[in-house]
Amino acid sequence: MCSKARCARAAGRVRITAQLIEAETGTHLWADRFDGALEDVFDLQDQVAINVAGAIEPALQAAEARRSAVQPMT
Repeated sequence: MCSKARCARAAGRVRITAQLIEAETGTHLWADRFDGALEDVFDLQDQVAINVAGAIEPALQAAEARRSAVQPMT
């Protein structure tokens, strides 16, 4: 997966746009926009991180299940 993000600031506000793209296929997986006050930028950052983690969690779980299925237990 690869990610793209942009930040813009105006009049004490900030906007973060983010998207996730499957690197191998170029398939768009997720995108969202987050708006907030500049003084709350760390809360906004937390919101972005939580949303990205939620978007990639199913793919990570599926990859881990595939890897576990083919690797012998030691």
